Amino acid sequence: MFATSSFFSGILPIGISFALGQVIMERMLDSFKLYLVCRRERPRPEDPIIFEAWQDVFEALSVISVALNIALIKIAYPSINTMALVLLEHFLLFFKAYLTYSIPARPEWLMREELIRGEKNRLDGVAALRAKFDDDEMQ
Repeated sequence: MFATSSFFSGILPIGISFALGQVIMERMLDSFKLYLVCRRERPRPEDPIIFEAWQDVFEALSVISVALNIALIKIAYPSINTMALVLLEHFLLFFKAYLTYSIPARPEWLMREELIRGEKNRLDGVAALRAKFDDDEMQ
């Protein structure tokens, strides 16, 4: 759905609204199905790797969609200046690259929680070693 709506949004802008309606309806029906028919699977260790691969796929699709939309606009409206379309394409690709590099892959709050959890585990390990060392000295 992402590829279809982003590839042809320059030619059929209302298609995005139809796609959004379809996604909302699909999400409602899927949540009903998962809530009443079956349960959600437990997360597996390989899930983050799969999500990273899909993130790369969506990034590539978004770059392709920019070029494809510019080409479709040129085909649909041949009177538009080609240089203006090329400049628009470059601007959109640079803006996309800026957003990609300015938004971190891991949220800041998650990194803080992991740091706090790691520090707590380290202090618990030090406390356990001290307790063991104190027990050994007493004997």
